[in-house]
Amino acid sequence: MMEWFFGRPALSRTGYAGRVRRRFAPSLTRPAARNHAVHAIDGVVTIMATAEEQLPAGLLQGSSLRGGEYAWPIEDIPKVIEAARLENLASVGGQLQFRIPDGGTCECYWIEIDPTAGLSPDLPWAERVSLTAERSLAAFQNLRSQFDFIEEGRKAFASHLDKYEAEGGDLNQVMCFVWYLENGPN
Repeated sequence: MMEWFFGRPALSRTGYAGRVRRRFAPSLTRPAARNHAVHAIDGVVTIMATAEEQLPAGLLQGSSLRGGEYAWPIEDIPKVIEAARLENLASVGGQLQFRIPDGGTCECYWIEIDPTAGLSPDLPWAERVSLTAERSLAAFQNLRSQFDFIEEGRKAFASHLDKYEAEGGDLNQVMCFVWYLENGPN
């Protein structure tokens, strides 16, 4: 799958400082959270659902799964955060993306939320769930008031988004926010 990562000069999660022009690889954001847990006991293999797959079916139906990452329309992110809290899942954060139907993903990695920053790894799970949800909701509301998401996409991905629109596409339909969740200790 082809993914595009264009952006402003910045230090990305890959450690590359500067403008990333084009990469043909899966997203490198939080790969450990993307894998299903696989357990083998007495020859029986059990595949556990990802944390995101534990959300209510209605929310999952409204999501997009690409490259092992779930993303939702912008207006659904507060619902995802609250549903995660109710399912005892911690919010790990996410980024703004434009998922073009031809398979291209334009990730605005600078429009992101990381509610786990500065949290103690010793924090009791119930507190972690509650705190990451509160931080996520506040940070998401702040991002929405601080940035015009469509404009940020246009700044970094003008040629791809202009082409999509010229073909009759609506950017509001492909704009989404990837959201990562984490299961608690068993």
